[in-house]
Amino acid sequence: MTVRGFDHVALPMRDTEAMGAFYRALGLTVTENDYLVQVYVGDQMINFHRPAVWQREAFDLRALAATPPCGDLCFVW
Repeated sequence: MTVRGFDHVALPMRDTEAMGAFYRALGLTVTENDYLVQVYVGDQMINFHRPAVWQREAFDLRALAATPPCGDLCFVW
């Protein structure tokens, strides 16, 4: 199996507003919802998960011991 690239990076973040402002200042497209801030870099995406999401006990999109600033990189096969 060959990796063709990466799809997105996901990071739990304490200050998602500051991250969104930083990437907007760089001229990148940034979208937001109640759960995350998404930054688009070409065909790739960076997801900044808001604290209200990753601090929930039911949040399972991470390793069991993961805490900020950990993250994940999702590849395209």
